[in-house]
Amino acid sequence: MNIILNNQKYDFSESDLPIMVHGKENSGASFFSIALIANLFLSGHKILFFTAFPMAKESFSKIIGEKKSEVGFIENNSDFDQVAHKQAIIVKSGDMELFKKMVNKLDDIKERIIFIKNIEEYDESIFELVKEKIKIVISGDIDKCCFLNKFEQKEFITKIYFSKSENSLDMVIPDLDKYNGYLISEKNVGVVKIKI
Repeated sequence: MNIILNNQKYDFSESDLPIMVHGKENSGASFFSIALIANLFLSGHKILFFTAFPMAKESFSKIIGEKKSEVGFIENNSDFDQVAHKQAIIVKSGDMELFKKMVNKLDDIKERIIFIKNIEEYDESIFELVKEKIKIVISGDIDKCCFLNKFEQKEFITKIYFSKSENSLDMVIPDLDKYNGYLISEKNVGVVKIKI
């Protein structure tokens, strides 16, 4: 599976961070964001993975294939010692308190890319926890965020739109084929998609 930007294979790197992926339901943003974090994981980056729904974890595991042994799942505090050394740590879906503990407790949190999927499902405290960090990937339907005014103050190096946002009226997004996104960053502009 490859990420394609303007018809060329593209691998994301730290220079693309922080990243925001916006898309309404069934736009392709969800799967793309999982492929994006898998791309960063497969290139050697440490990840802290938080999603509202379990399906995202399954998709991630399928994409990374043989590297599953480098992934630790944390369901409660007692799992911490077994997973703290893993390259990717996946927090129990939707458990905001456990996710906050991981962000505050992990010794290597500055080395990890924090992936928050379904941002619209959480309250402002999750965003407050990570808003100053550079190494983050946030995805979801941004228009549905209850803390949209705060979210818009965050500077993202890379923004990817799988659907037009009602709140980014100054952003000119072309009409896109289904499952295609429009990437805008300091170094690139164009259409992104997944090629399986």
